[in-house]
Amino acid sequence: MLDATPATDASARPSAQPLAPAAGAEPRPAGADALVAAAQSLLPILEAGRPLDARTLRNAMTRAFGATDAEGAWLWKDAYEAAEAAVVLFLRRYGRAMRQRAGAGADGPRRMLAMLAALAGLEPSHTRRSEEQVRLQQFSTPLPLAYAALQAAAIRPGDTVLEPSAGTGMLAVMAQCALGKNAAESLHLNEIAAARAGLLSRLFPESQVTRHNAESIADFLPHVRPSAVLMNPPFSATPGVGRIRHDADLRHIRSAFSMLPAGGRLVAATSAHCVPGDRAWNEAFASLAGAARVVFTMAVGGRVYARRGTSFETRLTVLERSREGGIAIDRTAHAADAAELLDAVLETVPPRLPVEPAPGADLFGHVPPPRTPRAKPARPRAVRPAAQSPHDWGPVAELDIQSGTPAPRGESSRDAAGPYEPWRPSVVRVAGATQHPTPLVQSGAMAAVPHPAPAYRPMLPERVVADAALSDAQLESVALAGEAHSRHLAARYRIGSGWETVQRYDPAGAGAEQGGPGAEPRASTTLTEDGETLSAPTRFRRGWMLGDGTGAGKGRQVAAVVLDRWLRGTKRALWLSQSDKLVEDARRDWTALGGRETDVIPLGKFRQGAEIPLSEGILFATYATLRSPARQGKASRLEQVVGWLAGSL
Repeated sequence: MLDATPATDASARPSAQPLAPAAGAEPRPAGADALVAAAQSLLPILEAGRPLDARTLRNAMTRAFGATDAEGAWLWKDAYEAAEAAVVLFLRRYGRAMRQRAGAGADGPRRMLAMLAALAGLEPSHTRRSEEQVRLQQFSTPLPLAYAALQAAAIRPGDTVLEPSAGTGMLAVMAQCALGKNAAESLHLNEIAAARAGLLSRLFPESQVTRHNAESIADFLPHVRPSAVLMNPPFSATPGVGRIRHDADLRHIRSAFSMLPAGGRLVAATSAHCVPGDRAWNEAFASLAGAARVVFTMAVGGRVYARRGTSFETRLTVLERSREGGIAIDRTAHAADAAELLDAVLETVPPRLPVEPAPGADLFGHVPPPRTPRAKPARPRAVRPAAQSPHDWGPVAELDIQSGTPAPRGESSRDAAGPYEPWRPSVVRVAGATQHPTPLVQSGAMAAVPHPAPAYRPMLPERVVADAALSDAQLESVALAGEAHSRHLAARYRIGSGWETVQRYDPAGAGAEQGGPGAEPRASTTLTEDGETLSAPTRFRRGWMLGDGTGAGKGRQVAAVVLDRWLRGTKRALWLSQSDKLVEDARRDWTALGGRETDVIPLGKFRQGAEIPLSEGILFATYATLRSPARQGKASRLEQVVGWLAGSL
């Protein structure tokens, strides 16, 4: 067993993303109409230059919902979102006029920022929070920060703009003002929260609004090819995961960035800890090495979010899809407020690159899905969806392993670690492998007994080693697991009809039935004394137990074992876990090796007893789910999974 001393990071990261996943087309919850009605009644107050104080908000919300907050008709979080919607309506009506008044000179953006800051000063301070807002960390982009992001994006007419986590539309309305003609058709908004998505569909009725988990937005919207992305992703929340995820913003950025054509630009407001060039960043963009060019990054003081009820520091980062050489950036740069940030953007962000249109894209950057020829009706078959793009594993080869005898242990190392020995490669040494990032130890007894040298060589993408997606310790585990899985147990066994009992097959005792001792068994079943049906004798593949401790990266190792089999043609796997909340952890580890998030599918997405319509993938299930018995004529969950897995043999 390996153990590790994991790195710790106690920094908190806010999020504007709900935890409950949802998918589908434009939602219209009942409360959205009332929120828009409240926003429309607040618009004249903004036009008059008067602030939206608590009394004004309460009156508008009570009229729109027909009851007060004390009666439970609405929450103050709803009132704040109605105020933000009123600002969006104001900018949709007067945004272009404000840009013209600011002028196109060198000081035009600064004058525009001053007007927007005055408008933002009329918004209410978020002094009351709902339980949902605290749990989901929903904080909309402040207007001055949204404008600085717009200037960094340099959006121009003809762009197709995507906002993956649109919230209440602060960034979206900025983009719409810059797009000019055909702005509605050129703007694609995605928001997983039902209430906010319904609000967006009314504030931007001509634009497409979808509801997907933006951590894998590229997989959900393969037909959209944005030339610019404006985003304020969640900092630390993942749908379906009830704990802090410090790489949530990076996952969102990487997925959205992968949709850009050459020359496309992405601007993201993230947590201050999302720093380009650090280890987490390099791991996230390892497979896009050379294509993601950072042209600007700057931390922003927490007072920018003061009126949103928080003081988290943020960061604005600008990426371009280009293989040109990188430019010098200061990762320690800091702006106290939006005005300082805008000055830095105007002074240092380079002009946009020419955008290469995606093949087959229309005027608005949309690529139609491939046409499927009409065929005669037939029995349904498990096929890959037409819109699913093939995997980009890069060069694939068997690992270059130099097996050998470990060096003798020194007494000094034992004295330094007590009863433990520092782990080091023994019989599996992979050429070019990177040392594990945290110290690993093993018991002295385990260190004294080396593994047998494996003959098996895992099949993995070359970049897994080159980009340090797997360390030397993790690669050893993959090789040892492959060695075990490549062989079978010597004995044969019979499986009970309920898949719950296994009995060793004794050819000597069943000689008459099977044709004599030592003969190959025929495909037949047997009834036991208690009436249970046993299958024909079969052989089991050898298993392998991974007992590493915290920090060794067990999930990444499991994903690599699955990937080895995948690249050898076995593209169906079962990932068992204690909790369904850990599905995102499995997706994180799988995508870190180059897979797609959509490859990992919760078993709960398919009805019990139904055929699983997947030609390939990784089913994610809990131990409790597999205990679900057959009922109402439907096969058990275990039978359902075994039937699907057997289809890959």
